[in-house]
This record gives sequence, structure tokens and C-alpha cells, in this order.
Amino acid sequence: AQTIIRDGLLVGLGPAEVLNIVNERLCVSNPEGMFVTVFVCVLDVQSGTVQAANAGHMPPIIIDCEAREAAVDTGILLGLFDDADIKEETIELKPDECLLLYTDGVTEAVNDKEEFFGTDALLRCLDEGKPFATAQAVVETVTESVESFANGSEQFDDLTVLVIHRGASSRTELPVDMDAFGVLRDEILSKAQDRTLGLRICLACEEAFVNIVSYSGAQSIWASVEHEDQGLRVILEDDGVYFDPFANDVRKKEFEELDEGGMGIGIIRDSTREASYRREANHNVLELLF
Repeated sequence: AQTIIRDGLLVGLGPAEVLNIVNERLCVSNPEGMFVTVFVCVLDVQSGTVQAANAGHMPPIIIDCEAREAAVDTGILLGLFDDADIKEETIELKPDECLLLYTDGVTEAVNDKEEFFGTDALLRCLDEGKPFATAQAVVETVTESVESFANGSEQFDDLTVLVIHRGASSRTELPVDMDAFGVLRDEILSKAQDRTLGLRICLACEEAFVNIVSYSGAQSIWASVEHEDQGLRVILEDDGVYFDPFANDVRKKEFEELDEGGMGIGIIRDSTREASYRREANHNVLELLF
């Protein structure tokens, strides 16, 4: 089952399509009546969108202002019925939210009175533990709560917890106007290690900002400034027409050619450790690492 899931996802099949294929293959020969429950999801780390499909597994839990089960179809376990008809669904993971996946070793943990831990206790311990700064903090809260409940009683199933924590967004929407660059400039200078570095970063980013304002036809610009590997990563995104600033000739221009334009791209390349462009969801995304 793991092999088919992995291979299917790596060639670009969706979660539901993969699980339906897994079910068909497991059902071909299964005289022992074995089965498996599976929750598969594909996370877009930029947007926080999770494409998911469930085959009889416990629904994931979303943790924001409260802990709650995600509204996803339970589906049916794999290996027993020819037509599983697993459905694909979408979960939107917002900034500072967590997505928690777990095995039934969590909710079916037992204490010395042979009572189950249960879903209500799981949700309660998450509500009492928030806010969570990291995914690891969520894992530790769950495992410690279950261990405290069990109080040394022997358990009959494995306990596995997986948590995705989407960090708080530093992405700011700006008007398409050079006056708006002041907002980005202030953020860069506040996060740079020293003012000299900050001014160099501002110069390169201003060149990119000018290009967007002057030529893209964009209605909005989004900017984020994040610490990365002893430097800063600046991401500029706009909804203008397609334009890859690095697609053209990158040779250094002779002095008499400078009035033809292109100096800004040279400044960006010379100032950054890494610079890349991508077209994503009809947006231009310029990523600069300083």
C-alpha cells in the first residue's frame, strides 16, 4: 500500500485517485480479509491549500481559535470492497493554524479502569494547550496527555501523531504605487542585520518594485521579508502580465548601452546571493535571497 501511494503521488496523481488505485489492487487478492485505513494529503506550502482524501481513517484536527475535526468524508477502509469511490476534498490551512493527523492509538488509549481516552479528551487537551508556537509543541501536548491518562497501563496499539503548523503570514498587500515602497523599505531596515546591508537590500528591491509599478499592469503587489540562513529573503508577488526578468541576456552592458535599460536587473543580480522567478496562479513571483 505504501509503495503504490508513494509511486502514484510522485507521478502527479491526486490523493483520491491514488487511494482508489490502491484499493483496486489490494482487493485483487486478499483471502485473509486484511485492510488498511489511510489519510493522504498534498500540501501547497505557498497557499496553505491541502488536497486530501480519506479511506476510513480518523478525520484530521484543525487547531486555530479552537480545536475541531476537519469536515472531510470518512470514506471506507481499503482492501475489502471493490468500489471504494474515495472522494478528494480541499482543506484551507490559514496562517498560524495546525493540521493534526493521528492513529487510533491516541483515542483508543486505555487507563487502568479500561476507559478510552477518546476524541473529546483529545480536543480538550489541544484547546487547553494553545496557542502552539511549533508543530513539536502540539505533538508533545498530545503524547503527554495520553501518557498521563494511561498512567502506566499497557497499551494495545501504536500511537503516532503528525502535525503541520503553518506559520503566521508576513505577507503584506501594497498598492501599485512607488510611495508604497516606503512600507517595504521600513520592514527591510528593521529586519536587516545592519544598516549597510539593509540599504543594499532596499536598493535591489526598489529596482524590482519600480519594474512592477511601471510595466506590469498589476492591480496589487504582495511583499514579505523573512529571515533565512543568516540573511533575508524578500518575496515580491504581483498580479500583472507574465514577465520573467531573468529570461533575457544577462551579460554586462557596455557603457554606451546603459541608456537602453536593464540596469535594474544587473543591480538585483549583483546584490543577491540567489534570485529566482516563477509564474504561479497567474501571478509573478520574484524571490530574492540576500
